[in-house]
Amino acid sequence: MTELNLTALRANRHRGPIVISVTLGLGIVTLLPLVDDYYAGKTEKKECIEDLRVARQEEADLDTLTRQVGDLTTRLNDIKQKTVSKSSVHAYRSQLVDLVRLTGCQLRRLTVGVSQARPWCKGDDPLNEKPAKVTRENTTNLVLERQPVVMSVSGSMTSLKALLKEIREDRPLMHVKSMELHPLGSQRKQVILDLELWFFDLNALSAAAT
Repeated sequence: MTELNLTALRANRHRGPIVISVTLGLGIVTLLPLVDDYYAGKTEKKECIEDLRVARQEEADLDTLTRQVGDLTTRLNDIKQKTVSKSSVHAYRSQLVDLVRLTGCQLRRLTVGVSQARPWCKGDDPLNEKPAKVTRENTTNLVLERQPVVMSVSGSMTSLKALLKEIREDRPLMHVKSMELHPLGSQRKQVILDLELWFFDLNALSAAAT
């Protein structure tokens, strides 16, 4: 049967166009799946490249965030080194004694008071002795710790000014609650300085509870 069809095709004077049409038809049938595969692969490649771009961007953002967290952690540690809390006040007491001696003053009395802690609210004032009313709008997970230190020193006015400057620069989170000056000796070249200092620290609620 096939031989007869081929013989008839050879005898047909229109065999050229027929052969071309059949060949084209077979080619199209063969190529259509390949075209589908090509466009499917092209779309998939585009999606993969977009996924890679997003991943690279997230990686860059993560690196930036990591550097920012590192910078903030460094700044926080620097600030924490300048605070005085219940756990660090006795070590700082020794530093105060050294500052008094280095500035040429004489220590008469140094007393560490009882530390007090209260919730820290948004817009709060550390000098406010009465805690603010905690509401849903102003609540935080922070606790303000206030550590009082009472000291009495004597020396020249120049030495006492130097002492106050050193204390303030060494512990900027400090407030002079009260200060009194009294002349010392008949010539009054020396004075007595009585101080009540408040040192502050701010901690997370969970950390403050431990």
